[in-house]
Amino acid sequence: MGGRRTDNADHTPPDDLCAVRFTVDGEELMVLSWPATATTIEGLSAAESDVLKAALGGLTAAEIARERGRSVFTIQNQIVSALRRLGVTTRAEAAALLATARR
Repeated sequence: MGGRRTDNADHTPPDDLCAVRFTVDGEELMVLSWPATATTIEGLSAAESDVLKAALGGLTAAEIARERGRSVFTIQNQIVSALRRLGVTTRAEAAALLATARR
């Protein structure tokens, strides 16, 4: 799988870059993420945007629920709703879509 190369003169990652490593079906994956520059992600409610950004930052639904004072079920519903509205099915696809949109 090829990636798009962008030239960065000093080759330093952004200060707010977050890397999360996980394994799916025996394959190790890494997702790179950083905070969205906009307050909300276009097409999502403020709550969906906040929850999705937290999830893409590596927090679990339980951690987000605890921080927001909501049930895990509510947070999971907001994540699923956000993914559906973005036209993707996984957090990794959402991260890739949002990274592409930032360019």
